[in-house]
Amino acid sequence: DDQGGTNDPAFKRANPAFPTLLPAVNYKGGDIGFNWRTLAPRLGLTYALGAERKTLLRASYSRFADQLGGGNANWLNPLYPQAYVYFDYVDANHNGIADLNELQPCTGHADCFNQSYNPLNPSVPLQSKALDPNLKPQITDEILLSGEHALLPEFVVGINLTFRRISDVIQSEDLVFDGGDPFAGSNALTVGRRATPADYVQKFLTGTLPNGQKYNVPILELKPGVNSRSGGFLHNTSLRQNYRGATFNFNKRLSNRWMLRGNFNVQKWTWEVPKNGLVDPTDFLPGVKDGEPVLQGSTTGGGSRGAVYINSNWSYNVNGLYQIAPDRPWGFNVAANLSGHQGYPIPYFVRTTRAGFSTPSYI
Repeated sequence: DDQGGTNDPAFKRANPAFPTLLPAVNYKGGDIGFNWRTLAPRLGLTYALGAERKTLLRASYSRFADQLGGGNANWLNPLYPQAYVYFDYVDANHNGIADLNELQPCTGHADCFNQSYNPLNPSVPLQSKALDPNLKPQITDEILLSGEHALLPEFVVGINLTFRRISDVIQSEDLVFDGGDPFAGSNALTVGRRATPADYVQKFLTGTLPNGQKYNVPILELKPGVNSRSGGFLHNTSLRQNYRGATFNFNKRLSNRWMLRGNFNVQKWTWEVPKNGLVDPTDFLPGVKDGEPVLQGSTTGGGSRGAVYINSNWSYNVNGLYQIAPDRPWGFNVAANLSGHQGYPIPYFVRTTRAGFSTPSYI
């Protein structure tokens, strides 16, 4: 696999209501900062047992490289994410509109603007992110073992075993500044430095869940004298994900007017986080904790299913069909399907601002 790209030049027009706060921006474009080249071999073997070959055994090994997505390809693009600026205002002339002379001074950058906004020169977005030029894609190594046996010519039972490991997991570490304002002119041309464990202090986030359960969650904030524009350093980590699954299935092909097939699946998909594998171990949504399940979202978009995590430890499906008078002109089929799964997890979260950062976090 060979994956790379460029960030094309772009022109963003000024905000029509507040052109002095959000003026036009002319981005000249640039390289994405890395190129992914990966060998992805696959090997499969099938063996038939017995003279009648009623039993089949299969084994395969495969390696897959993650597809390069927009989030990683745009990491060094200062227009990604888009800049914004927040202000309160007092409607002095009572026209229901926030006029420029009615805006109130904003204090505390976490409530004013994000990492790409340049308060000293808004037409030149800040570069607040960096990455490892040797960045590699996340790798999935997969072993599949399966067997099936024909109890009857038209009735086959089987089992499939899946072992999957995801390595070279890509994560972002905080970029920080020592002392002063990270948005000051002296820091405008630098992204800061990579944070270390010594840059944080632990605090606790407390509250009550919708079901009445109280929580007391540890979070890390930057210690006094260390600040951040909420920029991040993108790199491969020692984190891994492990998946183990088994599927039992049967298939009665259509004969003697009826058919039936079904499967039952059990799985376990968890994080493997070495000690000190995360500089900032704050448990952000959707969570990265050793031994905890990997929460897989149903979609990257919004809508009613945007925040649904589809992990379940077991599921099943059975469906069948019976033919009523198939040799008559008025014959018809009767079919049914039954499926079920363990309930999906609900990861409650809160939006909070951590000391030293310019944008809120979901924890």
